Amino acid sequence: MGSIIFLSAEILLIGAGIYFASFFTVCMITIFSLAMLWFWFEKKEFLYYIIPLVFLIRIFTTVNFHEISSGEILKAETNIVNGRGKALKIDDRFPLKNINLYIPNTSDGRYIVYGKAEKLSDKYEFYSVEPIKKEEIQSNKIEKFFNSRLETMKKYLSNRCGNFLQGVILGERRYIYRDVREKFIYSGSAHLLAISGLHIGAVIGIILYGVNFLKIKREMRYFLAFICLSVYTAGISTSPSVVRAYIMGSVFLLGKIFYETADMKKSLALAAVVNLILFPASAGDISFLLSYICLFTIIYIYPKCCLKKKIKNIKLKKFINFLIFTGRIQIFIIPVSAYFFGTVSFLSYFTNMFVTPVGMIYVTLGFISFFFPEKIFALIFSHILEKIYELLQIMLDFFGKIPYLAAECENKLSLKFVVFIYIILIGTVYRKEIKKFFRRTE
Repeated sequence: MGSIIFLSAEILLIGAGIYFASFFTVCMITIFSLAMLWFWFEKKEFLYYIIPLVFLIRIFTTVNFHEISSGEILKAETNIVNGRGKALKIDDRFPLKNINLYIPNTSDGRYIVYGKAEKLSDKYEFYSVEPIKKEEIQSNKIEKFFNSRLETMKKYLSNRCGNFLQGVILGERRYIYRDVREKFIYSGSAHLLAISGLHIGAVIGIILYGVNFLKIKREMRYFLAFICLSVYTAGISTSPSVVRAYIMGSVFLLGKIFYETADMKKSLALAAVVNLILFPASAGDISFLLSYICLFTIIYIYPKCCLKKKIKNIKLKKFINFLIFTGRIQIFIIPVSAYFFGTVSFLSYFTNMFVTPVGMIYVTLGFISFFFPEKIFALIFSHILEKIYELLQIMLDFFGKIPYLAAECENKLSLKFVVFIYIILIGTVYRKEIKKFFRRTE
């Protein structure tokens, strides 16, 4: 096992422990585990011991652990949409839980708010904040350019199509109509609405294809793609999910720059380490878990399950492997989705076979049209985007009429049960390797 993979496992366990246990408990477990590693392994890697301890200090100084009480005066950084927003920071620290804020008489935008908090719900972390003082965080020049460009493009599109384009390009769900969001959620295709690996992959693919015609070195092509990706990330709304997708894309591109071939296993581990160091409280975040579970399934699970037999019909073999690919991802995200949302989407792998490709064509074309003059966009791209959007709506309406596409769990699954399910799933895939391991230890 590579050092970076081992370190990522350590840091991930520490981060998960912070979310599901007390900080003191995690400190004790971490110190005890490091002591056991020291005596168990003959090889003494300095990084195995110092980085987890540094990570603990990082958590202690940047994560907010205390519960918010009614009447408390707090300082919150939040992105307001229709008077509501998710707390990005509380008292300059990352909140351990998702905290939703309602701030009356506040226009849309990003703010630092000082005010008195009053809890609105006993079931959810939902607070009303009466502002004593609020400061709007100004957008940078790249963000202003992106927004002005999209506003120009929206003049040649219908309201629904234009808002949808702005929402998927900027990663701002507030622009997308509520009924459209609900349709995507029901069909299991909500990942298209947020900036994710799919969007970053589309950006990287477009740039690499565009610069492929230039007579420059391979390293320079990937370097240009890295610069463009960085500019794009700087121009959209910054959030942990955006930063996470950017980290994944950057690790891949930098790996291609410095190495002939990128090690996807080490790249995944490195991306997870960097993400947790920047956002320590994200280990218990549903978007973080879903992203890395999907990537883990693609890198570690799918190669073990794909069809390797020789089949004369290559197209049939590719189609079968595609079904295995989507099916495995769906199986591995069901437990964590059921734990957090209490719902299970039975046929999302089937709906995504149709919705995701069309959605990615729309996103890719939106990115491409972004760089063309206004007249060309009005004559060509606007009409194509409208037709693709109409096709998306037809597909979503069709799947929306299918009953029992998703089901709710009556009782929330316990964490121990979810962990047990993942042990069983991974164990069934790696059963041969596990048998060989125990044979060697006998």
